[in-house]
Amino acid sequence: MLRFISLWTIDLYIFGIKFKIGGLYPFVNTSFKSIVNTHLAFTDLINFDSSVIEQIYQASKFENRCEIFQNHFADLLIPKRKDKFERLGRLLNSNEDFAQLNDSEYKTVMRLFIDVTGISPKEYIQIKRINQSLAQISQKKDIKSHELADMLGFYDSAHFTNEFKKYTGKTPKSFKNEISSTESNQIVQEFRQYISPEHLLFYTSKVHRKK
Repeated sequence: MLRFISLWTIDLYIFGIKFKIGGLYPFVNTSFKSIVNTHLAFTDLINFDSSVIEQIYQASKFENRCEIFQNHFADLLIPKRKDKFERLGRLLNSNEDFAQLNDSEYKTVMRLFIDVTGISPKEYIQIKRINQSLAQISQKKDIKSHELADMLGFYDSAHFTNEFKKYTGKTPKSFKNEISSTESNQIVQEFRQYISPEHLLFYTSKVHRKK
């Protein structure tokens, strides 16, 4: 359901936790549909004791931090939501061709997916495609929009550009420019191998707004 990330720089240590799609659902008694496209502190969703956060901070090893978090987090598991999360996983794994689902099965999968993730499968797929485009751009800044459109299954470059701007608030060109302007930043370079492209987009946006 989750994976841990650890990063050292000269004067900075970051310990991060990244949940897989729907992985937070079994631990949070909140409607995910109500928090889509919002920024929340972790403690706004989870009743996480401040003493546990201090224990994680004081732990000397990465493995110890992971163990402390997992031991505390396991107590927050909500059985009914865990069952729903696992049911969705079974349905997705057993139905690779959704065109073959009958109406009842299709509606069940759609309802479960939206409950667990807060978004529809169609929107999730579109977000994944945009994330893939961000990864491609961050690795190859001279890649053209029509190349990305062909690679990721968009109708044409205009369709790709519209969808890119819908989800990022930027055109592909402006994103490339901002990535280039942050290349010399040590933190971006240190983080690039650890964070997902959408986080890099968020960071460059913060840098841009501070100028």
